[in-house]
Amino acid sequence: MQENRLDDINLIIKKITTLLLREGVVIRAPKEYPYLPHVMALFAKQTNLLESIILLYQENLGEEAVILFRSLLNNCMLIHYLLDDKDGKKLKEFTVQPLKNHLNFLLNIKRSLKKGWFPEERAKEYRNLNKMIKDVGKELEDKGFSAKPEALRPLSISTLSKTSRQLSLMYQTYYMESSKYEHSDYSVLGNYIHEYEKSDKEIRFSVTTYLADEKLNDFSLNTSLSVYFKSFFAIITHLINCEVDLWNEQEKLNVQQLTLDIVAIQGIDLEKFIAKYQ
Repeated sequence: MQENRLDDINLIIKKITTLLLREGVVIRAPKEYPYLPHVMALFAKQTNLLESIILLYQENLGEEAVILFRSLLNNCMLIHYLLDDKDGKKLKEFTVQPLKNHLNFLLNIKRSLKKGWFPEERAKEYRNLNKMIKDVGKELEDKGFSAKPEALRPLSISTLSKTSRQLSLMYQTYYMESSKYEHSDYSVLGNYIHEYEKSDKEIRFSVTTYLADEKLNDFSLNTSLSVYFKSFFAIITHLINCEVDLWNEQEKLNVQQLTLDIVAIQGIDLEKFIAKYQ
């Protein structure tokens, strides 16, 4: 990717931080949209992730960038999930995740203790484990959720993909290619092994930590940009449709120009874009 395009992308990110994230500015939104602070927080995290991916791209560390892309994709899917919250149930499910994760953690501790996997000193820390499990379970139930183990499945990428057609398409398009790097799939570990030879008596090989894969490097950045801007377009469209008064007249013009700049730098067909987001 040419350096001047990277400069343009970094400038766009700065404009997004100013015009959409409004860093340091108090944002006021109607109480009918309680999910907006969480959406904006997820997008702020996406922005940090994208800036980190760009740094890795510049160092030709495509595999590490793809691993960060997985987190960026997860945030994008959560943003779309929350923006589609018509009755408050999705926000409720989203905000209860820490409790579900905590209860899952405690149940895993209980299973490990039964198997004798904890040293005696460590086991003493969980003398009140059953009470802890009961208290967290009650807190979940008080919020209207089941505390049964089978009901504690996290709001993962896979789970999100089953909630709408759009999220299913995101999952199918991006997940498989990126997940194999995060999970250290067997199919990619061969990249670290060179000069592999096998005989009746021994195996000879060398290991490298330098993976200069230009194709993967480009994939990591281009897919990250595509997903990041999907979030941007979704949030902007939602704010406009909900008539959230976020910008003055000049800022509205700046947002319009920023949107056109993104469309241009991504090579998006303008007519199709307008038909999709109008």
